[in-house]
Order: sequence, then structure tokens, then C-alpha cells
Amino acid sequence: ETVDLLHLTKGEASYAMGWNVVERDWAGGEAWQQAGSNTMFHTVLWIAPRRNFAAVTMCKEAGTLAENKCDEAIQLAIKKNL
Repeated sequence: ETVDLLHLTKGEASYAMGWNVVERDWAGGEAWQQAGSNTMFHTVLWIAPRRNFAAVTMCKEAGTLAENKCDEAIQLAIKKNL
């Protein structure tokens, strides 16, 4: 129940307690995404609950290059594993 509550969107919103909630074909429907930086690291996380799948990437650097590389790496992880 707690997990469901944390990922519950309100109305048309696609944001649920810190998570972006979107529909993705590779996820079999709803996917939860989080990305961010503490100015020293950048992390991207995707969870596909209907596929029992999660992927995370992290760069020991922040900024646009780190964001782009983390996005590239996680897209590759998703393609290779689903």
C-alpha cells in the first residue's frame, strides 16, 4: 500500500512524490523515473513495475555531459534487458 501511495498521481499530473510517472511501451505501461544531481554526481533511475525491472546509472560528475551520458547508458540498459 505504501509503494502504491508513493507512486499515485493526482488527476492529470505525471509527478508522484518525487517520481515522474509516465507510460512507456518498454515498461508494459506505467514507468517511474527519477533523475538528479548533488552537484558532484548525477543519477538516473527507471522502474517498470509491470516488468519487474529497474535500472540505474550514475556518473561521478555533474553537468550536461554527465546527464547525457547517464541517459545514454540507461537507454542501452533498458534495450539490452527488455
